[in-house]
Amino acid sequence: MSLPHFGWAQRGGFEYLHNTEFLSRGIEHGFIGSGSDFSEHGKARYLQAFKDQFGVSDLLLLNQVHGAQVLEYRQGISDLTGDALIIPFSELRPGTRTAFGIRVADCLSALYIGSQGVALVHAGWKGLAAGIHLRTYQNLQELQPSSQISSALFPCASLACYEVGEEVITSFADKPVAQDDKNGKFHLGLRETAQAALSDFSGSNAYIDVCAECTISDPRFHSYRRDGISSGRNLLFVVL
Repeated sequence: MSLPHFGWAQRGGFEYLHNTEFLSRGIEHGFIGSGSDFSEHGKARYLQAFKDQFGVSDLLLLNQVHGAQVLEYRQGISDLTGDALIIPFSELRPGTRTAFGIRVADCLSALYIGSQGVALVHAGWKGLAAGIHLRTYQNLQELQPSSQISSALFPCASLACYEVGEEVITSFADKPVAQDDKNGKFHLGLRETAQAALSDFSGSNAYIDVCAECTISDPRFHSYRRDGISSGRNLLFVVL
Protein backbone atom coordinates (compact mmCIF):
# COMPACT_ATOMS: atom_id res chain seq x y z
CA MET A 1 0.00 0.00 0.00
CA SER A 2 1.33 3.47 -0.90
CA LEU A 3 2.21 5.73 2.02
CA PRO A 4 3.09 9.05 0.32
CA HIS A 5 3.79 10.98 3.52
CA PHE A 6 4.76 8.11 5.83
CA GLY A 7 7.91 6.06 5.86
CA TRP A 8 9.56 3.29 7.85
CA ALA A 9 12.75 3.81 9.85
CA GLN A 10 14.94 1.71 12.13
CA ARG A 11 16.63 2.73 15.38
CA GLY A 12 18.44 -0.13 17.07
CA GLY A 13 15.86 -2.88 17.51
CA PHE A 14 12.91 -0.54 16.94
CA GLU A 15 11.20 -0.33 13.56
CA TYR A 16 8.71 2.49 13.30
CA LEU A 17 6.55 4.56 10.99
CA HIS A 18 6.96 8.31 10.86
CA ASN A 19 5.36 11.17 9.00
CA THR A 20 7.95 12.54 6.60
CA GLU A 21 6.49 16.06 6.62
CA PHE A 22 6.72 16.26 10.41
CA LEU A 23 10.24 14.83 10.32
CA SER A 24 11.31 17.52 7.84
CA ARG A 25 10.11 20.10 10.37
CA GLY A 26 12.34 18.64 13.07
CA ILE A 27 9.66 16.77 15.02
CA GLU A 28 11.18 13.44 16.09
CA HIS A 29 8.39 10.89 16.45
CA GLY A 30 7.30 7.42 15.44
CA PHE A 31 4.74 4.64 15.59
CA ILE A 32 6.31 1.39 16.83
CA GLY A 33 4.43 -1.77 15.89
CA SER A 34 4.46 -5.44 16.77
CA GLY A 35 8.25 -5.81 16.78
CA SER A 36 8.07 -4.45 20.35
CA ASP A 37 5.39 -4.40 23.03
CA PHE A 38 4.61 -1.35 25.16
CA SER A 39 1.64 -2.86 26.99
CA GLU A 40 1.65 -2.78 30.80
CA HIS A 41 3.05 -6.30 30.98
CA GLY A 42 5.48 -5.88 28.08
CA LYS A 43 6.97 -2.41 28.38
CA ALA A 44 9.60 -3.26 31.01
CA ARG A 45 11.42 -5.36 28.45
CA TYR A 46 11.76 -2.46 25.99
CA LEU A 47 11.78 0.72 28.08
CA GLN A 48 15.51 1.01 28.76
CA ALA A 49 16.42 0.11 25.18
CA PHE A 50 13.99 2.77 23.95
CA LYS A 51 15.57 5.43 26.18
CA ASP A 52 19.06 4.44 25.08
CA GLN A 53 18.29 4.31 21.35
CA PHE A 54 16.36 7.59 21.24
CA GLY A 55 18.60 9.41 23.71
CA VAL A 56 15.87 10.44 26.14
CA SER A 57 15.86 10.70 29.92
CA ASP A 58 12.37 9.25 30.21
CA LEU A 59 9.33 7.97 28.32
CA LEU A 60 6.17 9.46 29.86
CA LEU A 61 3.09 7.40 29.00
CA LEU A 62 -0.52 8.42 29.41
CA ASN A 63 -2.64 6.31 31.74
CA GLN A 64 -5.39 5.84 29.15
CA VAL A 65 -8.97 5.12 30.23
CA HIS A 66 -10.89 5.23 26.92
CA GLY A 67 -12.42 8.53 27.92
CA ALA A 68 -12.33 12.09 26.66
CA GLN A 69 -10.10 13.93 29.13
CA VAL A 70 -7.50 16.22 27.56
CA LEU A 71 -4.47 16.94 29.76
CA GLU A 72 -1.97 19.77 29.47
CA TYR A 73 1.56 18.84 30.45
CA ARG A 74 3.29 20.83 33.18
CA GLN A 75 6.74 20.23 34.66
CA GLY A 76 6.38 18.02 37.71
CA ILE A 77 2.91 16.74 36.82
CA SER A 78 2.28 13.44 38.62
CA ASP A 79 -1.04 12.25 37.23
CA LEU A 80 -1.16 11.53 33.51
CA THR A 81 -4.60 9.90 33.49
CA GLY A 82 -6.43 10.80 30.31
CA ASP A 83 -6.55 10.06 26.61
CA ALA A 84 -4.96 13.15 25.08
CA LEU A 85 -1.94 15.18 26.11
CA ILE A 86 -1.00 18.68 25.03
CA ILE A 87 2.68 19.49 25.54
CA PRO A 88 3.47 23.24 25.39
CA PHE A 89 7.05 23.87 24.30
CA SER A 90 7.31 26.39 27.15
CA GLU A 91 7.04 23.53 29.68
CA LEU A 92 10.08 21.66 28.36
CA ARG A 93 13.36 21.80 30.26
CA PRO A 94 16.22 23.20 28.15
CA GLY A 95 19.02 20.72 27.61
CA THR A 96 16.92 17.61 28.24
CA ARG A 97 15.17 15.21 25.88
CA THR A 98 11.95 13.57 27.00
CA ALA A 99 9.69 11.21 25.06
CA PHE A 100 5.91 11.26 25.46
CA GLY A 101 3.74 8.39 24.28
CA ILE A 102 0.33 6.79 23.91
CA ARG A 103 -0.41 3.10 23.36
CA VAL A 104 -2.96 1.58 20.99
CA ALA A 105 -4.05 -1.78 19.63
CA ASP A 106 -6.73 -0.78 17.07
CA CYS A 107 -7.82 2.62 18.43
CA LEU A 108 -6.86 5.73 16.51
CA SER A 109 -3.71 7.59 17.52
CA ALA A 110 -2.91 11.08 16.28
CA LEU A 111 -0.13 13.64 16.54
CA TYR A 112 -0.91 17.36 16.23
CA ILE A 113 1.85 19.92 15.65
CA GLY A 114 1.55 23.65 16.32
CA SER A 115 3.97 26.54 16.66
CA GLN A 116 3.78 26.54 20.48
CA GLY A 117 3.31 22.86 21.27
CA VAL A 118 2.28 19.38 20.19
CA ALA A 119 -0.47 16.96 21.21
CA LEU A 120 -0.95 13.20 21.30
CA VAL A 121 -4.46 11.75 21.04
CA HIS A 122 -5.81 8.26 21.75
CA ALA A 123 -9.35 7.73 20.43
CA GLY A 124 -11.44 4.61 20.29
CA TRP A 125 -15.09 4.89 19.35
CA LYS A 126 -16.03 6.24 22.79
CA GLY A 127 -13.43 8.98 22.58
CA LEU A 128 -14.43 9.86 19.03
CA ALA A 129 -18.11 10.00 20.00
CA ALA A 130 -17.17 12.35 22.84
CA GLY A 131 -15.12 14.53 20.46
CA ILE A 132 -11.69 14.10 22.05
CA HIS A 133 -9.91 14.53 18.70
CA LEU A 134 -11.56 17.87 18.06
CA ARG A 135 -11.34 19.12 21.66
CA THR A 136 -7.60 18.45 21.70
CA TYR A 137 -7.19 20.31 18.42
CA GLN A 138 -9.15 23.28 19.76
CA ASN A 139 -7.19 23.38 23.02
CA LEU A 140 -3.88 23.26 21.17
CA GLN A 141 -5.14 26.01 18.87
CA GLU A 142 -5.66 28.26 21.91
CA LEU A 143 -1.88 28.23 22.48
CA GLN A 144 -1.33 29.76 19.01
CA PRO A 145 -4.59 31.32 17.78
CA SER A 146 -3.03 32.85 14.66
CA SER A 147 -1.14 29.80 13.37
CA GLN A 148 -2.20 26.59 11.66
CA ILE A 149 -2.06 23.17 13.28
CA SER A 150 -0.91 20.11 11.33
CA SER A 151 -2.29 16.64 12.04
CA ALA A 152 -1.11 13.10 11.33
CA LEU A 153 -3.38 10.10 11.91
CA PHE A 154 -1.50 6.83 12.41
CA PRO A 155 -2.49 3.15 11.81
CA CYS A 156 -5.72 1.95 13.40
CA ALA A 157 -8.55 -0.48 12.71
CA SER A 158 -9.83 0.19 9.19
CA LEU A 159 -13.38 0.82 8.05
CA ALA A 160 -13.37 -2.55 6.28
CA CYS A 161 -12.42 -4.48 9.43
CA TYR A 162 -13.87 -2.57 12.40
CA GLU A 163 -17.31 -4.04 13.05
CA VAL A 164 -19.53 -2.45 15.70
CA GLY A 165 -23.15 -2.58 16.82
CA GLU A 166 -25.83 0.01 16.11
CA GLU A 167 -25.50 1.37 19.65
CA VAL A 168 -22.00 2.58 18.78
CA ILE A 169 -23.20 4.48 15.71
CA THR A 170 -26.10 6.12 17.57
CA SER A 171 -23.75 7.28 20.37
CA PHE A 172 -22.32 9.93 17.99
CA ALA A 173 -24.04 13.31 18.06
CA ASP A 174 -22.92 13.85 14.46
CA LYS A 175 -23.20 10.87 12.15
CA PRO A 176 -19.82 9.10 11.86
CA VAL A 177 -18.34 7.64 8.70
CA ALA A 178 -19.75 4.11 8.69
CA GLN A 179 -21.15 1.37 6.48
CA ASP A 180 -24.38 -0.51 7.24
CA ASP A 181 -24.06 -4.28 6.78
CA LYS A 182 -27.88 -4.59 6.80
CA ASN A 183 -27.68 -7.32 9.46
CA GLY A 184 -27.67 -5.15 12.56
CA LYS A 185 -23.93 -4.55 12.31
CA PHE A 186 -21.93 -1.61 11.01
CA HIS A 187 -18.35 -0.91 10.00
CA LEU A 188 -17.00 2.25 11.62
CA GLY A 189 -14.27 4.40 10.09
CA LEU A 190 -12.23 5.75 13.01
CA ARG A 191 -9.75 7.76 10.96
CA GLU A 192 -12.36 8.82 8.38
CA THR A 193 -14.62 10.16 11.14
CA ALA A 194 -11.75 12.04 12.80
CA GLN A 195 -10.48 13.40 9.48
CA ALA A 196 -13.93 14.68 8.50
CA ALA A 197 -14.41 16.46 11.82
CA LEU A 198 -10.95 18.05 11.74
CA SER A 199 -11.43 19.16 8.12
CA ASP A 200 -14.81 20.72 8.88
CA PHE A 201 -13.37 22.62 11.84
CA SER A 202 -10.00 23.70 10.49
CA GLY A 203 -10.85 24.42 6.86
CA SER A 204 -9.61 23.21 3.51
CA ASN A 205 -6.08 24.57 3.91
CA ALA A 206 -5.27 22.55 7.04
CA TYR A 207 -2.62 19.84 6.83
CA ILE A 208 -4.22 16.52 7.80
CA ASP A 209 -2.22 13.44 6.81
CA VAL A 210 -3.71 9.97 7.14
CA CYS A 211 -1.92 6.62 7.23
CA ALA A 212 -4.23 4.05 5.63
CA GLU A 213 -2.65 0.97 7.21
CA CYS A 214 -5.00 -1.32 9.20
CA THR A 215 -3.87 -2.73 12.54
CA ILE A 216 -6.30 -5.65 12.31
CA SER A 217 -5.23 -6.96 8.91
CA ASP A 218 -1.52 -6.07 9.03
CA PRO A 219 0.66 -8.26 11.30
CA ARG A 220 3.26 -5.51 11.55
CA PHE A 221 0.96 -3.96 14.17
CA HIS A 222 -0.59 -5.18 17.40
CA SER A 223 -4.36 -5.68 17.24
CA TYR A 224 -6.73 -6.48 20.09
CA ARG A 225 -9.52 -7.34 17.65
CA ARG A 226 -7.27 -9.86 15.92
CA ASP A 227 -5.31 -11.32 18.85
CA GLY A 228 -7.57 -10.79 21.88
CA ILE A 229 -6.18 -10.43 25.39
CA SER A 230 -2.76 -11.67 24.28
CA SER A 231 -2.32 -8.57 22.11
CA GLY A 232 0.55 -6.22 22.81
CA ARG A 233 0.40 -2.46 22.31
CA ASN A 234 1.75 -0.20 19.58
CA LEU A 235 3.43 3.02 20.69
CA LEU A 236 3.04 6.48 19.18
CA PHE A 237 5.77 8.70 20.61
CA VAL A 238 7.22 12.16 20.20
CA VAL A 239 10.63 13.29 21.45
CA LEU A 240 10.94 16.88 22.68
